Amino acid sequence: MKKIFLILMGILIINGCLFAQEEMLSLKKALEIGVKNNFSIQILETSAEIAKNTNTLGNAGFLPNVSAVAAYNSSNSNIDIQYSSSTEEMKKNNAISTIENVGLTLNWTLFDGMKMFATRQKLQELEDVGDLSVKIQLENTISKIILAYENIVYQKRLYDAIQEMIDLSVERMKIAEKKFNVGSSSKQDYLQAKVDLNAQQSGLIRQKTMLRQSMINLNELLAMDVEKTWKTEDTILITYKPSYNDLKKTILSQNTSLMMSQKNMRVSDLSVKEVNSLRFPRLGFNSGYNYTRTENQVGQVLLNKNLGLSYGFTLSFPIYEGHTLTTQLENAKLNSLGSRLENSDITLQVQSDLLFAYETFQDAQELFTLEKLNLGNARENLDVAMKSYKLGSTSSLDLITAQKSYFDAVSRLLTSLYTTKAAEVGLMKLNGDLIK
Repeated sequence: MKKIFLILMGILIINGCLFAQEEMLSLKKALEIGVKNNFSIQILETSAEIAKNTNTLGNAGFLPNVSAVAAYNSSNSNIDIQYSSSTEEMKKNNAISTIENVGLTLNWTLFDGMKMFATRQKLQELEDVGDLSVKIQLENTISKIILAYENIVYQKRLYDAIQEMIDLSVERMKIAEKKFNVGSSSKQDYLQAKVDLNAQQSGLIRQKTMLRQSMINLNELLAMDVEKTWKTEDTILITYKPSYNDLKKTILSQNTSLMMSQKNMRVSDLSVKEVNSLRFPRLGFNSGYNYTRTENQVGQVLLNKNLGLSYGFTLSFPIYEGHTLTTQLENAKLNSLGSRLENSDITLQVQSDLLFAYETFQDAQELFTLEKLNLGNARENLDVAMKSYKLGSTSSLDLITAQKSYFDAVSRLLTSLYTTKAAEVGLMKLNGDLIK
């Protein structure tokens, strides 16, 4: 009995070290922390904000450029002037001349072959690409956090299952010890029970390591202290119930990678329009309002002031540019073709992934249902074997077999549940349902 007491105390110490002073962490809270702390998301959000700031009428070329100009020039010269019409001569040393100029200038492109319209649309598409990049990273981060969190639940449930096996083995060892003491059973049964108990305790320690590693992995994803331990929810929920026909309809418009590919294809098409616009004439309007004051100490004009408005139009037409424009246009068209081919490839891949993911999800659910039914049978079989063993109507070998069958059933059930959850997350991510 003293040995049994020491064994139980060792198990309690393991549990106490593993689960003491743990803060409760729900899956929702884990996702909030992970999304907030993820550096990759923050970097992409910064890039998306830059794309948003860039998407303006001014950057597209719709708005004029207005500049204010101010200048002051002064010169100091020795002047010697002789006039051809007379013998008069003008000489002055250190003669100062000053020129002052203040004005506003405006340059406005009125027509550029519709380039500004293509650029404006392109900037909008690039802004959407930035938002989609953030969404893709969010989906990746969320799926990783969900699976890491549920892995902790899975490992904890396995830990509990091993603990239950230890409890059963302790009870079995007590029974075997009593039978040995009264002479109704050989010492072999008692020793085998101790060996099995030791093996299960070793398994509990290994499972504790697995659980701790899963905690470290989650903390890394949350950008938290890796030594921190959490108390998590104890249930893995499966709530996604889509039909394949519905998914086939929605995935082409909701899959983030496919949406990104379509945006890139649109950007390539608009780049072709931008380059093609360079073949057309350009019409610009320019205007200015200037004040100029010139003052000379020597000369025929001692003071000259000008104040007024000037304006005009500029029309330019490309004639020959060394075939560079033709090359640019051909390359832009090739890029557009490449983006269309890539979009077709991604579309086919997404459709293939959908079928594979949906069938995996359905098979995982069927397997979970089967394992849940099998667990009930294994539990009943174990209860019958334990009662029979207590009464002496069955051997320890039959009890060991029933106990192992029960643990295997629990392990398979938990594995199928986690596999189902992983398939659910993958399917939701594929259909763009992880983020709404």
